[in-house]
Amino acid sequence: MVDRTGQRVWEVLVRTRFRGTRGILTGVTLLLACEMSFAQSVEYSSALPPQDAVMSALAQSPQVQAAQERLMMASAQKQRTEAGDYEWTLGVTGQRRTDAIGATFSEQSYELSRGMRWFGKGSIDRQLGSQTVSVGERTFGDAWHEAARSMLAGWFEWLRAADTARQLGAQRKLLEEQLQRVQSRVRAGDAPRVEQSLAQTEVDRANAAQLAAELHVQAAALQLKSSFPNLPLVASPELEAPPSPSGSDEEWTRRILGDNHEIALAEGQHEQSKLRARRARLNRIPDPTVGLRYSNNLDGNDRLLGVVVSVPIGGARRSAEAAVALRESNIAGQHARATRLKVEGEAQRAILTMRSNYTKWQRLSNVAAQSEAGASAVARGYELGEFSITDLVTARRQAFDAQLDASRAQMDALEAASRLRLDAHEIWSVEETPQE
Repeated sequence: MVDRTGQRVWEVLVRTRFRGTRGILTGVTLLLACEMSFAQSVEYSSALPPQDAVMSALAQSPQVQAAQERLMMASAQKQRTEAGDYEWTLGVTGQRRTDAIGATFSEQSYELSRGMRWFGKGSIDRQLGSQTVSVGERTFGDAWHEAARSMLAGWFEWLRAADTARQLGAQRKLLEEQLQRVQSRVRAGDAPRVEQSLAQTEVDRANAAQLAAELHVQAAALQLKSSFPNLPLVASPELEAPPSPSGSDEEWTRRILGDNHEIALAEGQHEQSKLRARRARLNRIPDPTVGLRYSNNLDGNDRLLGVVVSVPIGGARRSAEAAVALRESNIAGQHARATRLKVEGEAQRAILTMRSNYTKWQRLSNVAAQSEAGASAVARGYELGEFSITDLVTARRQAFDAQLDASRAQMDALEAASRLRLDAHEIWSVEETPQE
């Protein structure tokens, strides 16, 4: 649902796009991205980029821009379909007549004719034109949603990489502090020099891991920027806890299936194919060409005014075209059915992923907390000489790995929750069929 600003933008879009004014439509689409806001039942996640920046980046993405062009093309196709294939034809004939005794006369004839759509073909063409625009709108909505999905996946890929690099940097700093304490013990004669070598090895390993992580951050950023160059890559310093799963599986499935661009597009294409099949069936009866003819003969002494009617004789081709259109309609119907089943399966998997990732994050968070407490205890014991450097290194490594696993599980849970909200049109959505 859009607010008043978004509704006003859509009204301008409706009134301008059917006039063929390319600049106005482009400007309105960008205005839509910048000004539209959405009423949401839950708070916008801090793990996501700012919503106004998202809407602007989506509107300017090549995928959405191409869909906008298809929408404009659908408007032109509507006008072409409604106009039909027939045009007025003007014929002019000039001749000279010579009779048996040698007298000559100037003669002219004029004919104005046009093909006529009979048997409700014009009405079907108008319905086809409107359905073509409807399919174009649904194509635009589906392209927007797919672009939003791509952005969400790319954003969390970059966010994971950035978080991993940050944690590796923190680990490297901790290991450097640990190395300094070991060096102090070695200088004081409280520890053998081999412990300093082991601590230095851990620092070197952390440096290499952090370098690899920073390269991954850059690669993920480049990948995201290649599709959405205007999206600012600024993450929240503190990620929120993933939201606990609310609502039943049936409720989520109903919400996703009830407002789904992919299903709407497939069903719209099926309706379009059914109209085409009806049109092809009617076209088995040929349309007549009706015209007026005027002749001026014998130097104006003989004038004729008549009506001309010509009707093609239909053959096997028209019946074959009707049969092809009917099969295409049946195929489109099966595609719509398959699309609904596919989307339903994807929705159920997304719900399952959200719930399982949330449970996984909870358990790994507990493991991380326990590992950190154990590592801190080993560190204190090492200072007192109760543990060796090997014990300390092992404890620190296990604690870090547990924390990294918990952070990745947190990212997975946040992404799964955001993906579900995206598919339910709670975030980053654009209204497909505006109301005037």
